[in-house]
Amino acid sequence: MLDTHDVIDSPAAAEILQIHEETLRRLAREGQVPAFKVGGGWRFSRVALRKWIEAQGSRVSVPLVLLVDDDPNVHLIVKHCLTGAGYGVITASSGEEALAILEKARPSAILMDLHMPTGMNGPATIGEIRRLHGQVPVIVVTGYPDSDLMNEALAYGPIGLLSKPFEFAQLLAAVRMVTSSAAAPGT
Repeated sequence: MLDTHDVIDSPAAAEILQIHEETLRRLAREGQVPAFKVGGGWRFSRVALRKWIEAQGSRVSVPLVLLVDDDPNVHLIVKHCLTGAGYGVITASSGEEALAILEKARPSAILMDLHMPTGMNGPATIGEIRRLHGQVPVIVVTGYPDSDLMNEALAYGPIGLLSKPFEFAQLLAAVRMVTSSAAAPGT
């Protein structure tokens, strides 16, 4: 019998596993993580989760995407779409903030706006990313695909392009394509 202090809900389990709550629920539905239903919600045993983590050899790994865009609405939309599909998302509002994040995290892909009104623009940020971190896959997300900024960005090597406005399916397809070397979730 389970100790009631051992039973936790989805937010607490997601925190332990360091994954998004939607990803955790998908893993529970698919039987990939130890879980059980109580009423309409998933519950987890701390002990069972810790044993499961040890059996995995490391923490659960989900592809991480860094979104660099000065528009908070884009942050909300992209984060909602990608986390619902099983990706981790970190957001930055400027090139400088993105570079600071890259000192601590290694994303599977970067979604980069070209035009940011303050600080480094997209091409300058891509140049610094290439210089400091090599060939992390970059997808430019822009409303100006034929601009001089796009030509500047292309000077730093191959990049993907996603024109604004975009559909969720286009966003997911672009991210899945560049993260396919890691097991892409939701496929």
